Amino acid sequence: MRIVITGNPGTGKTAIAAWLAQKLDYTLLSLTPFIRKHRLHKKNEVDLKKLRKALLPIIHRQPDLILEGHLACEMALPIDYVIVTRCHPKILRQRLRKRHYAHKKLEEDMMAELLDYATQKSERNYRVPTLEIETAHRSIVRCGQILLQAIKLKKKKLNGINYQKELLKELKLR
Repeated sequence: MRIVITGNPGTGKTAIAAWLAQKLDYTLLSLTPFIRKHRLHKKNEVDLKKLRKALLPIIHRQPDLILEGHLACEMALPIDYVIVTRCHPKILRQRLRKRHYAHKKLEEDMMAELLDYATQKSERNYRVPTLEIETAHRSIVRCGQILLQAIKLKKKKLNGINYQKELLKELKLR
């Protein structure tokens, strides 16, 4: 099985991907180091067409693969499941501040989370089940267990996540 794990920065995708890859004995491919290694970026822009082209042979050769990265939602790849990690905006803001994100970057990532960006892009680009998981008050292990169970049961959805109230509060502050 080939699984994409995507989500906005700070939502826990890298840690969950590592845990699942270890539990399932799957190969883990993280996009950020892959992009750097293959020089698929110029300044802060990634050439998504070149990235997809570079990934396809790897995906076709590797039947048991977890592909992790926030850009994975931006392209269609031949995979079996998409997992979108989500994080309550209050907790996400704390996580991104700890990473010392610049104000503009932090606000862009917060708005992307509030608008369900990764989920919407994933559902548009992939025709496979998209499982959202809320990571704010769960351990990596608990998130992994929930996802393993959902995959085992071939679930097409987990409980939907909606930050509409938080989005409205955010818009009123501006």
